[in-house]
Amino acid sequence: MKSNLKIINFEDVKLQRLIIPAGWYVFLNKFYHIDPDTSLILKNHPLEFGIFEAFFENSLFGAENKSRQKFIDLGWYPMWEEDGTYRLEVHNLIEKQYKVKKRESSYTPSESIFSFSSRDREKTVIVLEKVLFQLAVGKPINL
Repeated sequence: MKSNLKIINFEDVKLQRLIIPAGWYVFLNKFYHIDPDTSLILKNHPLEFGIFEAFFENSLFGAENKSRQKFIDLGWYPMWEEDGTYRLEVHNLIEKQYKVKKRESSYTPSESIFSFSSRDREKTVIVLEKVLFQLAVGKPINL
């Protein structure tokens, strides 16, 4: 075993703090304040998962802004893999009409209009917050 292993308690890991401007509806947040570090050993997980199985999956954060018709998706690819990366994608929302008992509509994401990948959690947070802000105020994504 490596001598530089660090043990962390599952209950001590908190969600990543994010600044989210008005107008966004966050429907998924499993983006934790933990780095993809192979020297971390996780203890007290109810299913005895390792660090990557517990915190690094394809769906980490999802938000939509219907007034700006944008959808944001953040995940870890490939899921649960130590050599993966964060992948942030932005999509346009396309309204689809359908009938049930009365006219209703729903939105569905289109092809990706912006993509960013990194293994660095802090860099990913900076890009995510910039994208959220720029889109909320109607500006094009400019990093």
